[in-house]
Amino acid sequence: MKLKTIFVGEGPEIRPREIKLVFRESLPGLALVAGLGFLSYLLTHLPQFGFSDVSWMRFIDTLVLAVVLGMVARLGVTKTRGLTNRLLPGILLAPMLFIPLGIALYGMSFRLDQMSKLDGSVIMTALLAMLISMLAIYFLAVRVFKLSKKLAYLLGVGSAICGASAIAITSPAINADPDEMGAALVTNTLLALISLLILKWIASWMAPQFWAMTAGALLPQTGFVKLAVVGELQDYALLVKTLRVSMLLVLVPLTYYFVQGKLFIPWYLILFAVVGLWYSFAAPGKELTAILKMTYDLLFSTALAGIGLNANLGAVMRKIWMPLLITTSVFCIGAALCLSLR
Repeated sequence: MKLKTIFVGEGPEIRPREIKLVFRESLPGLALVAGLGFLSYLLTHLPQFGFSDVSWMRFIDTLVLAVVLGMVARLGVTKTRGLTNRLLPGILLAPMLFIPLGIALYGMSFRLDQMSKLDGSVIMTALLAMLISMLAIYFLAVRVFKLSKKLAYLLGVGSAICGASAIAITSPAINADPDEMGAALVTNTLLALISLLILKWIASWMAPQFWAMTAGALLPQTGFVKLAVVGELQDYALLVKTLRVSMLLVLVPLTYYFVQGKLFIPWYLILFAVVGLWYSFAAPGKELTAILKMTYDLLFSTALAGIGLNANLGAVMRKIWMPLLITTSVFCIGAALCLSLR
């Protein structure tokens, strides 16, 4: 196997003239997708734009909202065939263009300097929780309930690692279709809400630091870790969550190998690691970090709005109930194991 194939993959060569033509035809669709992506970012960051905060919006992930807005917009777009044909090139291009760039910037969450502060027993507990979650979800989804392997992998990485971001990062590596990705994203958000309530319920049975570790090791989305753990222990919980994010470097190539039967390390995953190392040892300033974080959110939300426009809302809603039952059951198993170790 050629080295280029390992990092870039296989595909036809594209000439500069063809690239120019594709971009020209894609502009209307890209404009729609970018507008939906910005709207999802605006609605989940209202105070940043001078609007009053809406308390319940803190439970809505920007990326998931982008997918939902895309699926709703699709209902209107598909009513006019001529409009659909004009917008389709940009809708198809958006995920391929923006997801890799967003993945690279997500490397800001990969912090080796912080992970080195974790105790060995905490690292082993978090990694064990991830492994159990991945294997249990795959077994139940594929072997018991006969769901597709791709959907099982998306559910697994979303629950075990970092929610919507992990799903978005893994999806292009395994060529998941938009309906599967949409179902995994919506399922993951519902799981995050349910798991937050479960952890709040069992909090009184654990010592504060152990409970913070449990939240960081089990909750599927970073925003929900912040909601679950407040005060001085929040940084500790987020540190455990950072450890889970780092496992993307292992699980994305492994997932691709299990699905496609080939070794593939996407170039954007290399950039993810480079950005993470930069943040671990160069300590960029807060202003630059804020700009890069907003750029990451906008890139990913734009890409996922394109995913939503490609997905069928009815099909996605029909697909989420069994995955939600599976992921919630596995979360309860993980929470019970953590209770037994307290």
